[in-house]
Amino acid sequence: MHNTYPPYQYLKSVLSSCHKAGYLYMQLWDACDENLFFNVKKSDLRGTLLTTPTRFRNDLSLLVREGLVSVYEDARGYKLQLVGWDDDDSTED
Repeated sequence: MHNTYPPYQYLKSVLSSCHKAGYLYMQLWDACDENLFFNVKKSDLRGTLLTTPTRFRNDLSLLVREGLVSVYEDARGYKLQLVGWDDDDSTED
């Protein structure tokens, strides 16, 4: 199972380069499964993540730009995968 909090280096990256997306990043990390996947229907964004669809897309694009989240979007919703330590070759021990 994954940790409750994201790896420090990733959280530091979010807070320093795209701080507006920090809360969404923490929500996604908390809600993802042990494989770091999270699925959400577009109609459930307000209830699940307590955000508007526009704010969600804007914050998500910041996280994607930083390489912290992969996204697949279809007409019904989003399938997200967060980057974990095992996925990132650039992290240092």
